Amino acid sequence: MGNVASDTITLDSTAGSPVSFPKTVIGCGHENGGTFSEKGSGIVGLGAGPLSLVSQMGSSVLEFSLPHYYLQKPMSTFYVLTLEAMSVGNERIKFGGSSSGTGEGNIIIDSGTTLTIVPEDFFSDFSSAVGNQVHGQRAEDPSGSLSVCYSATSDLKVPAITAHFTGADVKLKSINTFIQVSDDVVCLAFAPTASGISIYGNVAQMNFLVGYNIQGKSLSFKPTDCTKK
Repeated sequence: MGNVASDTITLDSTAGSPVSFPKTVIGCGHENGGTFSEKGSGIVGLGAGPLSLVSQMGSSVLEFSLPHYYLQKPMSTFYVLTLEAMSVGNERIKFGGSSSGTGEGNIIIDSGTTLTIVPEDFFSDFSSAVGNQVHGQRAEDPSGSLSVCYSATSDLKVPAITAHFTGADVKLKSINTFIQVSDDVVCLAFAPTASGISIYGNVAQMNFLVGYNIQGKSLSFKPTDCTKK
């Protein structure tokens, strides 16, 4: 429940002068359900659907990053990529996931999902490969949510993991593949899906500038240090 309105949105510009977008449709929620906090009033829509902020701005350019890798095109609201495989060290595991109902590609990229969600058969092979190459003591996730966990000691060594997208090899660091779930436990930031929809989550996107070229129908990653301006 909330209000919907049409207003002029003005944004600062790197060119020096603010840029205005008249007759932009916006909303403010007062009673919200779903997966978001009830106290939230809304989110900035950056999806490919017609109601998002970037779609309403049309051919205007919002630059969030510089192109580095070029990937798959957006479909509907979701941005769908084609993930061919993932490598754990020198072991390459083929990815055959399917993003049902989203058209081309096989995995959605989503900044609002924490973990990377993959098919159960792929997760089994992938997590086994990770387990075979991690040097560390196995542990239990205190919440019971994640299955591949280790004691967070200074001598924990994790393998290099690479996501092989069509047209791009994205090399992930340990902060992209493991998350600390307690003071002394870290877990693999991947989980199996029961719905059949695969999602490339925001942990995997940390310390990357992710650029969405709506008109060119491409997506780019640029490795960066997000703690620096």
